[in-house]
Amino acid sequence: MCYNGTQTDRLTEVTEEILESGVEDEFGALYSPDGKRLLKGNSSETDIYYIKEGTEVICDLAFEASIVTKVIIPASVTVIGDNPFDCIDEIESQASRFVVQDGMLIDLQEGRLISHVGDAESLVVPDSVIHIGCAAFRNCFSLKSVSLPSSIQVIGNYAFDFSLDCAVQWINTPASLNYIGDFAFMATKSVEISLSDALSDIGVNPFLGCKNIKIISESARFSFQNDMLIDLQEGRLISYVGNDKNVIVPDSVCIIGDSAFERNLINDITTVVLPATLTSIENGAFDGCENLENIHLPSSLTTIGNQAFSGCYSLSKDFTIPVSVVNMGNNPFDSVKNIHSESSRFIVTDNNMLVDTMDGRLVTCFGDQPHVVLPTMIKYIGEKAFDGGPAIATIVIPSWMDGLEKAEFWNYNCFEKAYIPQGSIMKFKEMLPEKVWGKLSEEKPSENVGSLLNENTSFFKRIIKKLFGK
Repeated sequence: MCYNGTQTDRLTEVTEEILESGVEDEFGALYSPDGKRLLKGNSSETDIYYIKEGTEVICDLAFEASIVTKVIIPASVTVIGDNPFDCIDEIESQASRFVVQDGMLIDLQEGRLISHVGDAESLVVPDSVIHIGCAAFRNCFSLKSVSLPSSIQVIGNYAFDFSLDCAVQWINTPASLNYIGDFAFMATKSVEISLSDALSDIGVNPFLGCKNIKIISESARFSFQNDMLIDLQEGRLISYVGNDKNVIVPDSVCIIGDSAFERNLINDITTVVLPATLTSIENGAFDGCENLENIHLPSSLTTIGNQAFSGCYSLSKDFTIPVSVVNMGNNPFDSVKNIHSESSRFIVTDNNMLVDTMDGRLVTCFGDQPHVVLPTMIKYIGEKAFDGGPAIATIVIPSWMDGLEKAEFWNYNCFEKAYIPQGSIMKFKEMLPEKVWGKLSEEKPSENVGSLLNENTSFFKRIIKKLFGK
């Protein structure tokens, strides 16, 4: 989540492995075995929690979803990670490095605003702050307005995430602002911001789900035109914030960035015209654009990212993958009902499966078929391949696929029964969670499912002959 990627970040990061090694105190809080790092806040009901004296590090999101109301930080603490106090009502600091001002916890040494707690409706961030930390104002539901000083250099990832009624205002061309993080203003009420030449980087769509946005750009690198924020240096469309149903992407764009149009539900985009210069549509670019009906992928396109068109339920009119596409992420077409392909690498089978012929990956399964037979060319099921696809009664894994790899990526909630090769039950039980074992069967498929198996065999013989002349 962090922006800096420093040694401090690594001290505050917590993995599942680290949590498993933690030592629990009488209140349910987890500490590192040496007692110097608070890994996770208390889970028991208590109004006030005193972090143990001798603790030096409070880890990222330590008190996330905690039911405690007040936390006391001891004098021994020297490092605090990303907003550990989300959902806490009050913080008291005994450490000289960290002060609480109007509910804002500030690291005086770094000039970083770590967290805001309490029910204030309006805040003025002091001039001593140069860095709005990751998730610092996340879920501040009572907050109505925040005034940021011109001293701000960094607005971290998820800084104002889901502060639904918050208006972030009066950022008057701060000459020092050089970074705006991923989803920094996600789902806030409104943002007024000016961009200067000091700005060196903008993360993934900082304005995703923001209702009202006013951007003035004085930057030579970052252009704001026709409600599109574009990185001219990279040719990347970072964010679309407009209200038009029909959007024309300019020729200056060669990359539709991660989540650039994601969840464009309020604006009801129905048509997007892409330029002939486009080479890449990145992860989640059109994710959740439920009303998008028309989009033509140009012949210049080479890459489609993970779930790029996930949730585009209305996208069904002649949606064609061009021959130029050579890279494709995990199920870019979750919920798309009709897919065509001109590519020799990514082919669409007779029974609505998109397959990467180079590595044998099932990319996605679409359409309305109740029975799915995995064809001969498939070596493994790609991650999220069945997400958003049809309601499947049965899935058949033929005998020639007893070396199936990566079965852990199955969305095992999407099918009722899986026919597997005889003698392979133990292998599949090793690969799959116990709750799916009851769906596995070594029996012979029913007659109507078996006929699909023959159809798939014939289809792939034709494809192999077309591709390889065999």
